[in-house]
Amino acid sequence: MYLSFGVLLGALSWGILQSDPYYGTDYSPPPGMSCLLEDANKYFRKFLSPEDKLEILEISEEDLDHELKDFIENHPICRMWNEWGNPPEFAFTSMFTPMPSKRDFIDLSALHRNTMQRILDDEWHWQKFNEEFEKEWAATGTASVGHVF
Repeated sequence: MYLSFGVLLGALSWGILQSDPYYGTDYSPPPGMSCLLEDANKYFRKFLSPEDKLEILEISEEDLDHELKDFIENHPICRMWNEWGNPPEFAFTSMFTPMPSKRDFIDLSALHRNTMQRILDDEWHWQKFNEEFEKEWAATGTASVGHVF
């Protein structure tokens, strides 16, 4: 898979916000989020080819899944988020569970899953777009559109 840093960091941002159970009227992103994104930007650069000027990652879905999980589980900011409020070993929630009145822990497996799902959703939508574009414009001889996400 080809993945831009914009999509990767955007998916991680989305995953963080989706995994944060706190929705107070004075909501703000979890503390340290911008530092975490900067560190992710640095961490995933090891997958760039030295000659790559576009800064597009070429990485398999399995490798991305493994590296993302490793990054999330071992980053000190993620560990801090996960340890807020002495999280229970198991917690059951539903749509009827009241919203926390203060910051609660962020489940790192949910953060990992939400981020990967967002990346895979982006990939699927671009594949659909490219297929439809090719069908619509193939008869005109127009050059095909390539997408790197």
